[in-house]
Amino acid sequence: MKKKSSPVDWDKTDLVTCVDLNHTTPISNEFEEVYHFLYASQVYQTLFAVYGKFDFSVKDLKVKGVDLQLLNYNGLMNVGFCDVETNDIPNTRKTEDFYFGVQGGSNKRSIYLEVTDPAGNPTEIQLTKGKHTRIVFSRILYKLLNFNPADVNSVWFDTEFHSRSGTEYYDNNLHPGMAGNKWVSSPRCRESYVNLIYH
Repeated sequence: MKKKSSPVDWDKTDLVTCVDLNHTTPISNEFEEVYHFLYASQVYQTLFAVYGKFDFSVKDLKVKGVDLQLLNYNGLMNVGFCDVETNDIPNTRKTEDFYFGVQGGSNKRSIYLEVTDPAGNPTEIQLTKGKHTRIVFSRILYKLLNFNPADVNSVWFDTEFHSRSGTEYYDNNLHPGMAGNKWVSSPRCRESYVNLIYH
């Protein structure tokens, strides 16, 4: 007898992925490195994903940082990493929170994020063997580089931050996860929850 699936209340569901830090080296000679899936989203009609290789010490079970790699899967405009402005990071951040910026048209596909305390000082995340440690990756979307919505001769138009009708343009409402927006609780799309596990 088949078990029936019931609809999920997405606002009451813990959407999480797990990273098994026991698997930090390739299990075959076919691959050189191991990158874990951490985040995916779509901006500018481009689907992209972020993968990470953790700077992890088995000796003392500490995470010092993560090397992020971005892969564009489809869409007209490539998305890449960019620097995060300090004022776009909430003052409620924790050591387990990682913030990364993305921007349409950027060709930067890799960044290293070190673990920092709430004041921004380098530190480490201590894991406990056999238990999971929750970390959060938060994406901040920035406007297209050097884009002016009033320039009707521009090759691109920033559809995430503006809309238009002929020569008239309008600013779109900023959503959570967009630069300049006040940080409000909205864990879908702009954040991913990751459980780090080592046993």
